Amino acid sequence: MKLNLNENIRMHRRKFSWTQEMLAERLGVSFQSVSRWENGTSMPDIELIVTMAEIFGCTVDELLGSGKHAEKPSCAEIAKQLEDAYTAGDGEEIVRLLRLIRWEYCEEFDRYDEWTAFVRAAFSGAYRIPGMLEEFRLLADDFLSRSRNPNIRGALLRTMAMIEDDTRAEEFIRENAGGCFDLRADALLLERYGFRGDWENYRKNERIRRYRMLLDVLMPEESDPADPDLRCAVSESRLAVLRALSPDAPENAPDIWAGVRLADTLDCAKNYSRCGRTDEALAMLETAADLADALADLPNRAVLPCYTPEFSPLPLMKRDLKEEDGRIILTEIATVPEDASRPYDYTGCGMFQLWTCGGEMNDDAFDAIREDPRFRTAAERMNRHNPYGK
Repeated sequence: MKLNLNENIRMHRRKFSWTQEMLAERLGVSFQSVSRWENGTSMPDIELIVTMAEIFGCTVDELLGSGKHAEKPSCAEIAKQLEDAYTAGDGEEIVRLLRLIRWEYCEEFDRYDEWTAFVRAAFSGAYRIPGMLEEFRLLADDFLSRSRNPNIRGALLRTMAMIEDDTRAEEFIRENAGGCFDLRADALLLERYGFRGDWENYRKNERIRRYRMLLDVLMPEESDPADPDLRCAVSESRLAVLRALSPDAPENAPDIWAGVRLADTLDCAKNYSRCGRTDEALAMLETAADLADALADLPNRAVLPCYTPEFSPLPLMKRDLKEEDGRIILTEIATVPEDASRPYDYTGCGMFQLWTCGGEMNDDAFDAIREDPRFRTAAERMNRHNPYGK
């Protein structure tokens, strides 16, 4: 297979990691001219072809594609060569192949099994060879900027999260994490700690990960069932799980489950009201009001107690994020670092918005008990935390 002039210009430019603007500057032309050459919509003058051949270190015939060329290896063949190179521990060959993939194959490697060679080469320890990490980094960055293939992006993200050096790892993870659960920042960091044998950080973050997984169960995004009695059963089950998680927690005292407990208590009150269970609904509202008051009274950055043995120690704190008219309306539960100078994990380990408590009182689920004096008392207490009025 012969390469055309436009393909050769693009290939040689990428070998030097030049942009079209950088090549244009060396040739004294506009970058639009270089773009047209590479797209095949125009041809450079012969003088410029000679100059480019000199710059690229090749012959004019090679640049024109008129010389004899061996057939370009397939992506699968390059992947096999890479696997052979890391099996043999041939650092120079690994570098050559990583550069070749970046220069000539990055847009063609579109199958997951082809990228597994890259992943295995990285995980084999090749990234420890001097200068090798930068080659892995350049190839991953180049591909991540081009491709939307979720499987390959996931493989590259997880690979770089494992092998990136300590000074850049967390920044890389925070910038690129996302999508499915196993590609969230906390999941990637946890896998990195295990891969590198950092068991102290692994154990700490494993507790955070398990905590967040339980939050996802206790506060699911999907809607509850339509049947009122079944909705009551679901609400009761969630509160029962919370009681089981912290059997020794003082009643209505804020702890690491404060956000989800407030949300589920209010939800349970609404479901009881829908089912005509008035006394139970009002009792739940009073419990929710007690908890909301206790949360509001906590000072900013107060460390929340952990009464769940399986999660202890799990240093979580109340962190006030927004204040209006002297009242806190948005509060996050975030992890506390050892020096307590900043939250360790800004992805958040639960969020509660005190101002929404007052808004919940307007839900039509409470229409059946709205005129009850006990409801009015609870609503007034909730609205103390609502800067937007009743």
